[in-house]
Amino acid sequence: MPKKYYLKALFVMKQLLYVFIFIPFMCGAQEAQGIKFETTLRSWKDVLMRAKAENKYIFIDCFTTWCGPCKVMDNQVYTSKEVGNFFNVKFLSLKVQMDRTEKDDQYTMGWYGDAEFIQKNFNVFAFPTFIFLAPDGSPLHKASGLLNPQQFIALGKDAQNPKKQFYKMLADFKPGVMDTSEMKGIARALRFSGSELAKKIAEDYLNRIPASILNTPDNLKFLKEFKETDKAMAIALKYIKELPEAKLFTRDNIEFVGEFIRNTKSLPFKIFYENSEKINAKMNDKDYVQNTITPTIMREMFFIPLGIPARDTVRKGGIVHQPDWGSLLATISTRFNSYYADRITMDAKVWWYSMTKNWEEYSKAQIKKIDATYTKKDLNDPGVCWNLNNDCWYTFEKATDTAILKRLAYWMEESFRHDLAGATFYTYMDTYANILYKLGKREIALVWQERAAKLRPEDPEIVGNLNKMKNNEPTWSVTSK
Repeated sequence: MPKKYYLKALFVMKQLLYVFIFIPFMCGAQEAQGIKFETTLRSWKDVLMRAKAENKYIFIDCFTTWCGPCKVMDNQVYTSKEVGNFFNVKFLSLKVQMDRTEKDDQYTMGWYGDAEFIQKNFNVFAFPTFIFLAPDGSPLHKASGLLNPQQFIALGKDAQNPKKQFYKMLADFKPGVMDTSEMKGIARALRFSGSELAKKIAEDYLNRIPASILNTPDNLKFLKEFKETDKAMAIALKYIKELPEAKLFTRDNIEFVGEFIRNTKSLPFKIFYENSEKINAKMNDKDYVQNTITPTIMREMFFIPLGIPARDTVRKGGIVHQPDWGSLLATISTRFNSYYADRITMDAKVWWYSMTKNWEEYSKAQIKKIDATYTKKDLNDPGVCWNLNNDCWYTFEKATDTAILKRLAYWMEESFRHDLAGATFYTYMDTYANILYKLGKREIALVWQERAAKLRPEDPEIVGNLNKMKNNEPTWSVTSK
């Protein structure tokens, strides 16, 4: 072989050696970045055995499949090299799915029992929730919510610091001891992960600070954040009662008053109910008051009379005598007015028929609610279009009546005309395509679904619906037939 060809061949061989030897190591290094979550441990018992053997703290990421912040943590925080470097050395990390779906694999289903145990024993109702335990399984720390990499590393450090551990603070808390300059920050940090301790700290803070500074902007915000405590409610009602009318109807104070509507006999409710036109005009929202006070009226006029045992029975699929809709309508009309009577009766029917799985009546109630709630003019607001899309989707899933499906298609067409530039336009396409498909208009449905999939190729639900349409499979639950 001539020398120049030999040298060229040698160069090529070196390049190939680089590709086959060094590149795999580089790929392995990339894969190692971020938190290494355990995927082979089949039970809580296995976790405790491994943690004890390796003398590592335990970190549990409690997430759900529908949680947006959970996905951000997966994509932007857990993949961080700095986060991985810290957690992989000190923690045994695992992810526990707290909801259940039809797509769950065997590993996830194997954790159903332990997930339920974790949720009940650690009071996990906000997502994501982060739980930290000692190697022996004793609880140390807990937090919830979306964090950036630096905040998450700081959280991991707090979990190892007895002075900042949630469960240590819970056990040691005594009113009048903690520095008031730190109390608001600590209460806010614990608000979604340890609500009882957060409430205790908040009430202690409000009891100890001078009355002269209770009405500062940040303390008023703090009152709203802890409005469920008796102390915050008492201070807020006193503040509202002493406001002159000129200040009462500012935007900030209207929002503040609305936060403290606890029942229909309260001062905040009375202010809203008796000044609805003035408040709606000030807030530039024709339904601001109605949207704010309707849940309170519904709770008192429907849910409380129905009773907790009856509601629990309905939720569990038991048979309970159907409410007297005519009596409910008349009672609310007499005490309030026909607007609230109609609206609350519609909402109550949707809830009732959903809980009792009477999908035919549910669909009728839903379309009546949609027709009564939305107007073409309202659809200029992208937020309204989003709510309409959700209502149409929920109705589509259960509806079998052609007239109802056609009405849903009409509303989706109207949302297209008013929110073409919306960032969520592909979701509207998906909903519209599914409605058309259920109406038997497969060819045009495929056109719309392919457009949605092109805009959002990474969305498994949209792509999955497209594949089902191509295979002539239903995209809705077969139980709705």
